[in-house]
Formats: sequence, C-alpha cells, structure tokens
Amino acid sequence: MSSSDSLSAWEWWTWARCRAQILGLKDRLGYGEHLWVLGFELLDDGRLRDPFHGVEVFDPARAGPASLIPSRYSAVPEMYCLLSTYAEAAEIPPTGQPLALTELDPVQRAELPAEDCAALLRYAEQDWAALQAVGIPFFGERLARGDLAFIVWPLPRLPITLTLWRGEEEVPDGGTLLFDRSAIRYLPGLLVELAWLTVWRLRNILDPEERWGYHRGGQNLNLKPWGDPNCGGE
Repeated sequence: MSSSDSLSAWEWWTWARCRAQILGLKDRLGYGEHLWVLGFELLDDGRLRDPFHGVEVFDPARAGPASLIPSRYSAVPEMYCLLSTYAEAAEIPPTGQPLALTELDPVQRAELPAEDCAALLRYAEQDWAALQAVGIPFFGERLARGDLAFIVWPLPRLPITLTLWRGEEEVPDGGTLLFDRSAIRYLPGLLVELAWLTVWRLRNILDPEERWGYHRGGQNLNLKPWGDPNCGGE
C-alpha cells in the first residue's frame, strides 16, 4: 500500500483523511446510498459493521491515536485505502477476459494454498441463499465447475471467481482465483491485497476467530468485534 514514508498506514489511511473521498462513492461505481466493502457495511461515520456475525468491528471515533490501535485491526486502513483508490476510478465495462492471481503475484507457487482451499470448500455445505440474503451483496452466484465454484463481490465492480477442488490421496486441495481484467483499472497496484483480503474474509465469515495470515507486515492478525475484552480494542 502506498503511504508517506514518515506515516504508518494507520496514520495515512484514517477515516478523517479518507472520509470525503469514500462518501463520494455514493451513487457511483455500482453503489447506491449504502456503502460496503468485503462484506462489511460501512456507515457514514466510518464504522464497520459485520452483518454476517451481527457485530460492529471498528469505530474510528473510539479508536484513539494510531499508536494505540491494536495491530489486529490493520485490515481497517487497508479497506479505507481500497475504497479511496476505487473512488478515483472511472466507470469501465468488464472485458470478459480473466486475470489470474498468479499473473499478479508471481511469488505464489499456486493459485491458492491448500489450507485456504480446504477451508473454503466448507462453503459447499453452507446455505447459499441465506448467505445472499444477509443484505450486503458479497456472495454472488454458484457456478457449475470444480467441486465448488462461486463469485464474490469485494467491491461492486470487482467480482472474483473462485474455483475449488478436493485433492485425492497425496494431491492436496487446490483452487484458482480470477478477476476480470478490467479490475486493473479500478485498483491499480492493489489487486493482490484485495485478493488475499477476500480469501481472509471468506474464512472469517465461516469462523470469526480466523486469523489473518496474509498481512504483508508478516504478522498474523484477526478482526474481532470492536471492544472485545480479549482484543485490546479500548
């Protein structure tokens, strides 16, 4: 993520700095009057609410100085950054051409680690209609391919297609993650971040205690309800 060399992500991507740009997304780029990101509801005061678990996960008014905010909330400035960058884009039609995660992140030896694929395959037993009925348009349609395939919408104009398959004997579970190639125009330089945030969020919806293992700072982070006595949020 790009920020000033002298400022941390928390100090740069604050609600105070990003508020006007993010709220300017209303009625633009696929949004109506209500904003959301990665299946979280974003309120007009910057609070993030998780409709899948029925909890508020972050309140910038209660967060205090950046130096006092627990590192497990590092997903929050990343979401503010993604939304701010997205707000700068112009509307463009989808290309219909897939863009693979490995094309964006050549360091990855495979599209998705087996551990993630095994966790996400649990969605095969989930009530898909119930997930879609939550009110935040995160879960899209199921697709007839692999052992499980579906579309998710971390942002309105950036669908991600996940295809997963179960391993056999010594072959581990596997999967692919695809964007539409138009995604590059909406989030230049940030698609890898969005991909791993999406995988984390999918795992987090299944298990709110799921730790976030994709932070580029190398820390394992998790996003618990704001004010949880076990997370040092206050």
